[in-house]
Amino acid sequence: MNLFPSKEKKAELLTRLKMLGVTHVQVDFSGGGDSGEIDNAYAKDAQSKDVDVSKELMVWPTTESYEEDGKWHQRLVDKEVLVIDILRDMTEQWLEDTGHDWYNNDGGQGDMTIDFTKSPPEFNLNVGVNYTRTDDYGYSLDDENEEEE
Repeated sequence: MNLFPSKEKKAELLTRLKMLGVTHVQVDFSGGGDSGEIDNAYAKDAQSKDVDVSKELMVWPTTESYEEDGKWHQRLVDKEVLVIDILRDMTEQWLEDTGHDWYNNDGGQGDMTIDFTKSPPEFNLNVGVNYTRTDDYGYSLDDENEEEE
């Protein structure tokens, strides 16, 4: 599961976050029924205080769809993208790559984290898939088991 377009882009993203004082990133997600979504994405510093990365932009290869000669095509183009959106998109793609169905039926939940206190920074994806369990028990209710009077 490698979602980075290149080692250079990965290094650039991590450096940008470190320069902002980020020591921990967490992207939460949940789903159920037939849909799922990113619930929250945030960054913390060494004192566990929020680091506002909501306005941070960086150039990132982005898939763009276009029509040519009556057919749809895709290409990668470099665009300025919010860092928080990069983190959300990475989480969604990693989730897709796991193949776990965390968004249908009873759904699921979890998070993607980046721990900058580790060297190199440690990436983790934690996925919980919910399911309903049914325990069945059978009993014979025939009259033969009753005592006669």
